[in-house]
Amino acid sequence: MLKRLGLSLAILLVVASAVGCAQVEPTPTPAPVETAALTITGSVESAAEWSVAALRAMPQTSTDYVGKDGDTVTYSGVALSALLDEAGCATKATTIAFVASDGYSAEGDLAEVRAVEGGIVAIADDGSLRVVLPDMSGKLQVKDLVEIQLS
Repeated sequence: MLKRLGLSLAILLVVASAVGCAQVEPTPTPAPVETAALTITGSVESAAEWSVAALRAMPQTSTDYVGKDGDTVTYSGVALSALLDEAGCATKATTIAFVASDGYSAEGDLAEVRAVEGGIVAIADDGSLRVVLPDMSGKLQVKDLVEIQLS
């Protein structure tokens, strides 16, 4: 009987190790869905949206911004005027609002914002966006930009 128990245990160990060695095919990870990083809504021909990849594929420009501490930072991104033109900014719009991911919003006069030389939507290395408008109020330099509203 002891021999049978030993034999049974040996068979059980062989089966258990064979099951443990079986290879399981990993479930393929689906490709990430590229979501809209920026939308322009309101007084436009039709709401426009871009992913970070689409924004990076557009012509890029650089601009310098002097912060409140006096330090100059160079940002790169897409010209704000190009985005507004692509969205079909309505001529009746007079106000522009920049909205951050946390709900913070800052409004300005659309004509003044469009007149700013070097106004861009900057793209950080991590894919976050920000408005850079040299020589305009710091409140309009919205970080983590997700939406531009025209009215």
